[in-house]
Amino acid sequence: MNQRRAFTLIELLVVIAIIAILAAILFPVFAQAKAAAKATASLSNCKQIGTGSQLYLGDSDDVYPIADTFAAQNVPGPDDFALLYLGRIPADNPGRIDYVKTKSVQAQLYPYMKSNALWKDPNDPDAMPDPVTLNKRVTSYSYRFYMTVGFAPFVQGDGRARQAYNASRFQQPANSIVFHDVFPWSDFRFENLPQLNGARGWASGAKMTCAMGDSHAKRLPLSKAFMQSNDPGGNGWDYNWPRLGTTGDGWNNSLAGEPDLD
Repeated sequence: MNQRRAFTLIELLVVIAIIAILAAILFPVFAQAKAAAKATASLSNCKQIGTGSQLYLGDSDDVYPIADTFAAQNVPGPDDFALLYLGRIPADNPGRIDYVKTKSVQAQLYPYMKSNALWKDPNDPDAMPDPVTLNKRVTSYSYRFYMTVGFAPFVQGDGRARQAYNASRFQQPANSIVFHDVFPWSDFRFENLPQLNGARGWASGAKMTCAMGDSHAKRLPLSKAFMQSNDPGGNGWDYNWPRLGTTGDGWNNSLAGEPDLD
């Protein structure tokens, strides 16, 4: 009668060591694959946002979305810089929730996208677009600030107000950013930046997911897509304006509509 031999303690330890080595090798690979899948999902979201924008243009005489100045002035707050309209800041009271649901750029594009879930980057822990939630941002992706700032309450009454952008203003739509990550969610890296006098900011090679003016989406390094900012309280980059910057009044200058990419 054959007797089955049990594993010795040394053999068990060898097996455990092999499993530990394999886990150390494979777990980072799995983590990288998961991160890559999330980045791909974010790229798909931006592509659909870009497509929704193009459909909106077809129904609006090729004019890009703009904030409702009256609503922005009267929302509890008010939304002085249109940051709530853009989706950059969370709604912190019920009146602002209603404003986001009915007047934000996300609300304007909803008939063409039919899904609020597309506004969330899988890597963004704070966005809650579906349903809109108190004290949560409605999107991971911001509409470009200069595209609607002329309709923000704080500029009304001066010569800079009421500047809307027609698609024809953009001579190179494929190189012009219309929507972008609020943060580089899929590539969150930091480094010491010369524009911040050596302070830490977002790494120049860190990539943001962007929807371009021709509706395609791509991930772009910050140094290629946005202009530098020396704001000591900032991250080293300014995504409010075209990459080439501004001349004086910003949204009415000749650089607005110029391509962000070379």
